[in-house]
Amino acid sequence: PNGDIVVAAHRGHHGVHVFDQAGHFVRSIGHGSPGGGKGHFEQPWGVSMGPQGEVIVCDCGRKDVQVFRADGTHLQTIGPEGDSRLDLGDPWGLAVDAEGRLFVGLLGRGKV
Repeated sequence: PNGDIVVAAHRGHHGVHVFDQAGHFVRSIGHGSPGGGKGHFEQPWGVSMGPQGEVIVCDCGRKDVQVFRADGTHLQTIGPEGDSRLDLGDPWGLAVDAEGRLFVGLLGRGKV
């Protein structure tokens, strides 16, 4: 909403970087080291923006989706860490529609 562009970092960086429209670095989201806690990533793969400017990241290494405020504050985890009843397998890509519904593409399962 504020014009920032979000780019998923190389998996080896274990984070997501935010850049402005001119390509200048704004901030990083994530702790920069692999792990299972809030704000840690193993293999961040897909990134999308929520209707309120949330940064939504699917991680095929952790097998979950994490949601952050635009400032990087962790809001929730969807998947093994946040809800053991929800098996995402390998979340590979994601999108948010105009109504704010989250769609997660699952690698190798042919499912969204």
